[in-house]
Parts: sequence; C-alpha cells; structure tokens
Amino acid sequence: MDSVWQVSGMQFSLKLNSKEISIRSGIILLLSYILAAATAFVVYYAGGTSKVYTNLMYIPITIAASTNGKRHGIIHATAGGLLLGPFMPLDVEKGIMQAPVNWIIRVVMYVIIAYVIGFFADHYRQELLNVRKRDHEIFEAHMATIYFLVKLAESRDYNTGEHVVRVAELCRLLAGKLRNREKYKNYINDSFIEYIFKAAPLHDIGKVGIPDSILLKPGKLTPEEFEIMKTHTVIGEETLLEVKRRYSG
Repeated sequence: MDSVWQVSGMQFSLKLNSKEISIRSGIILLLSYILAAATAFVVYYAGGTSKVYTNLMYIPITIAASTNGKRHGIIHATAGGLLLGPFMPLDVEKGIMQAPVNWIIRVVMYVIIAYVIGFFADHYRQELLNVRKRDHEIFEAHMATIYFLVKLAESRDYNTGEHVVRVAELCRLLAGKLRNREKYKNYINDSFIEYIFKAAPLHDIGKVGIPDSILLKPGKLTPEEFEIMKTHTVIGEETLLEVKRRYSG
C-alpha cells in the first residue's frame, strides 16, 4: 500500500511492502513441507512410528502455523499426520502396520497443536497490522500537517514555495553525499535522509508572520525591513518548538 503526498512538486511516500512479506511466508511454508517430507523419511528409515522420531513432525507444523496462521497450520498438520499415517509402518523391520486409531489420534494431536499455535500467531499478526495501520495514519497526519504549513507559506509568496522544494531536494542530496563519509556513515541512513527531506520544507514557515509589504516587496529591502524579514527564522522556531512542547509524545 502506498501513500503519496504531492507538495509543490515533492512526493512523500510510505510503502508497506506486503508483497515481500507474502513471498517470505510462502518460502517458509514450502520449506516446512520439505521438512515434513524429510521427517517422514527419517521416521521410516529409523524403523517406523514406534520410535520417538514421529515427534520431529511438530517442528515443521510449528513453523507453518506460526508463520502462516492456523489455516495453513491445520492443513500442514493434516498432511504431516497422513505422511506418518496409514502407509507408515509401526515397525519397518517386522512389517507391522499401525492400528488406525494410532495414526488418527496422532493426526488429531498435530491438528490441535497447529490450531493453538496458529490462533495465537494470527492474533499477534492482526495486532501488528493494527499497529502498522495506526502508524500509517499518524504518518499521514504528519504529512498533512507539513502539506498544510508549506501550502500556507506558499500562498503568501510563490517564490517561497519554489524555494522550499529546492531546499528539500538539496538537503536530500547533501545528506546522501555525507553518508559516504567515514565521519557520518554511522549516523546517516535512508530513514535519516527521508526525515531531512520531509522536514526541510518547514524551514521557511516563519515567513507567514512577515507583513506582505515586506515579504512581497519587489525592490530591495531597507535595513529596517531586512531586520524584520530575518525574524521569520525566530517565528518558525517558536512555532515548531511550541508544537514539540505540546505534542512531544
């Protein structure tokens, strides 16, 4: 799922790559089936289900249920139980087959274990998705605030709007260059660069407090007007610090 904000030509994006998660879960599920088949071979060549090796089947069942939920866990448990079921001898050397009740009970136990593990895995997975959803909503709220403030500054002075775009891009480029230096490589990462890029448009937000007669003056500013213009940095700082004080959590 992508959330994209367009702010004066800049794109702010948050990508929750569920496709990668699905691929990873699918690979783990496939490996668990391979492990289940390997377990069946171990049980057979160890002498049959009379040996303790049937308990090894709990490993792939646990992996499948914990990573893919109770539905896949139950399917996996049933398949694993059948692998050690009617066609798996109780004693290979003596050619003794299992009584049906034995392997049926084993399948039921596998399914119960898979259901319990899968139930809690699904529960915590849903909780994680809820947390990610809330984080995404908070992110969108932050982006909406930045968008509002930047557009507010831009509405006063179009040049300011173009300027914040350039500054944001330059900040991202400079941060990317600094990351390659030994002094900063432990501090600057992709997240740091993205935060810099997102925050940079706010550097001129204090201009909303500058009178139009000065902000939009076509000619050169007088020394007095220039002093007033310079106060936009203080206005911006005080505004952002007040926001930080009120909403620091």
